[in-house]
Amino acid sequence: MHIEDSTRREWLVGCAAAGITAALALPAVADEETEKLTARRLKMLRTCESLTAAFRYFGDQDKPFYQITYHLGDFAAAGDNSFDRVTKLDRDAMLKLLDALAKDGFIATAGDISTKDIKPAVGYSLTLTAKKKDGGAEFKELGWQSINGNGHVELYRPLGWDLKMIERLEALRPALDGEAAKDMDFLLGRLTGLKQQWQKGK
Repeated sequence: MHIEDSTRREWLVGCAAAGITAALALPAVADEETEKLTARRLKMLRTCESLTAAFRYFGDQDKPFYQITYHLGDFAAAGDNSFDRVTKLDRDAMLKLLDALAKDGFIATAGDISTKDIKPAVGYSLTLTAKKKDGGAEFKELGWQSINGNGHVELYRPLGWDLKMIERLEALRPALDGEAAKDMDFLLGRLTGLKQQWQKGK
């Protein structure tokens, strides 16, 4: 009887250990799948002829927050509003920004706007528009639905309205140069007061 009890205890401990090991392994598996998806999506996006990254603010504002747009390829020019900044990037600069967005997690988590009922949330959001001739099937394989033609997707994700949102934007800043960097500096500069306020509230 003593031997049976001992064996049973060992068996239960073994099961518990296996369960703990499996539970601990789940995040690693999820992370690995996310990395694979990000790599596949990034590889495809890097081949697009036209790319646009638009950072937009939605909500109340006593003084306008900056709206900034970076684009490669065809896209409308900026208007007369000084708070609406549009900068054209060459391919190398846009690909550098894409790499930063992959590291941020945006590329893995962004959803296409054609199949989602998206309601604006207070704060900044990022919409990445990508165009590739006859790229509809490739986008679909990656979980994105084309709109306005066979190779046009608009990928959206809210960035929030808190300290973490500012930290995400700050993390993208090193990927930008020249006028593009200046645009982000304007945006972040406008948020300085809120950053200090939110830091105090941590």
